[in-house]
Amino acid sequence: MQGWLIGSQIFIALLVAAVGWYFAHQQTKIAKAKLRLDLFDKRFAVFNATRSLMGAATAHGNVTNEEELAFLVGTIDTEILFDDELAAYITEIRRHVGVLQAHNAMAKGPEVGKAEIGRLKEVQWFSAQIDALSEKFKPFLKLDG
Repeated sequence: MQGWLIGSQIFIALLVAAVGWYFAHQQTKIAKAKLRLDLFDKRFAVFNATRSLMGAATAHGNVTNEEELAFLVGTIDTEILFDDELAAYITEIRRHVGVLQAHNAMAKGPEVGKAEIGRLKEVQWFSAQIDALSEKFKPFLKLDG
């Protein structure tokens, strides 16, 4: 009789441990999924800020100070959220914004023709980036895996 009692206590202890492990495992899966979703939201915000800037630069041939500020604020965490390659790409975009704005400022001066050629080259660069933007961000915006 006593052997049966010890056996049932062991069985109950193992059952409780298994149920506890199952719930802990489920909580871990939920926490990982939430982390992926939170990371996706932050990364998508950077993607969206970049896409908005690209659209403005292409549509207007210039970037306003407000659009530039929205881009800078929207991409401030790039180095934390992405790899070095994408962070360098965002830095390159920032540089091209400055070049575009410089050409637009020069267009008001004596070298209008040269400034216009430079502005058009920058607009073409931004236009080409719109096509490549999704591919560059795609590995970071997948929710699976």
